[in-house]
Amino acid sequence: MVSELLKAFVIGICASAPLGPVAMLVMQKTLRYGRLGGFATSQGASVVDTCYATLSLLALSLVQSFLDDHQMIVMFVGGTLILMVGALMLRGIPPKPSSPKQHFMPAETPDIGWGFMGQALASGLSNPGAILVHFTLFSFFGIEVAGLVPTISIIAMVFLGTEFYWFFFTLLISKCREKFKMGTVRYMIMVSGYIVIGFGLAFLTNGIKILLTS
Repeated sequence: MVSELLKAFVIGICASAPLGPVAMLVMQKTLRYGRLGGFATSQGASVVDTCYATLSLLALSLVQSFLDDHQMIVMFVGGTLILMVGALMLRGIPPKPSSPKQHFMPAETPDIGWGFMGQALASGLSNPGAILVHFTLFSFFGIEVAGLVPTISIIAMVFLGTEFYWFFFTLLISKCREKFKMGTVRYMIMVSGYIVIGFGLAFLTNGIKILLTS
């Protein structure tokens, strides 16, 4: 059970890590309003990821036999989706700044309220395809659960994984907010896009291995 909990924690990190629209929103809030504003925004992303993980886990427990029989299909579909996400991230790289020294200007911190979390929540819910990503991650890591308590424990660890990621993500951005340049943002989006594509290729490779050994 300990290994399953650790895997769930890693799944929470992996589900949050891609530098997509939600991450860009969290980054922007952190740069403009400091770490508190960024972390408050990230809670919307954590809620969405936990909800998607819950749906995926419940589905996983209901169709475990289907996954065992069609693991190759799951890997191919999930890998293709992740490749598409990575490609869209690379396509969405912002234009080069007019000045090499151009950076985000920090703004005065407003009253941190539910609006920050709501923006990330709305952005995350607009991408229901993320359910398939979570579904694929659970399958890839081989998570198996039985019973109410283990299921709740797995979901809790996924949530902690997302919180762990956003805690250090906002910490890093807040440390750099005074010096963060648009060129750096472009570079981070580019690198993260290739990382996501790497995950997609890993899933597809795993599917090919299953196909060759079946």
